[in-house]
Amino acid sequence: MDVLLAFSMYTLIEWMLEGKKLGNGYGFPFDRQHLDFALRLTEAYAQIQAMKTVEVNEKCQGYKTLLKLDKHLREITEDEELTKAIREIRKDINVFDKLRKAMRIAPKEGKGGLNDDGGEENIGSIERRVSKFREWLVDTDDFKDNDKYEAFIRQIDTYWDKLFADPIEVNTPKGKILIQPQRTNNILEQLFRNFKH
Repeated sequence: MDVLLAFSMYTLIEWMLEGKKLGNGYGFPFDRQHLDFALRLTEAYAQIQAMKTVEVNEKCQGYKTLLKLDKHLREITEDEELTKAIREIRKDINVFDKLRKAMRIAPKEGKGGLNDDGGEENIGSIERRVSKFREWLVDTDDFKDNDKYEAFIRQIDTYWDKLFADPIEVNTPKGKILIQPQRTNNILEQLFRNFKH
């Protein structure tokens, strides 16, 4: 039983720490390793409460580790500021992910990390989805008293024409071609990442 408890503690600690490595290589705000880690700490605390109900040898190393973890995780999970921050971040993530999906930016199912271009998609269909997203956000109860969301919508409105610009016709030695203006600065960011690498 002592060995089983020690192994359980080791596995739980490894699982918590793995929370800092979750994500698809996009970086913040697309990946949220700090939030994932905080959520795993909360889950681990609940697991420890269940483990404390099992009869074990209180002198074994695994039990001492369990008590230390219990103390530290209780301090973290009962922190009111952290609890409030997690609640607010999760609400904002919902909004952010809806816009991310509408604009086809760094899709969750993508494998290209920050270099993912979101695939070939008609700009008109993206514009329609973003328009629906805008309507949805403005109609939510959270929007009315949320300066952050109001500023967000103002930003979208200000750059709407640039976000959904028509393709530009360009003369080349091989004839005329159409170039779709980028909705983000992702191409430049890719260039700088490659240069830095």
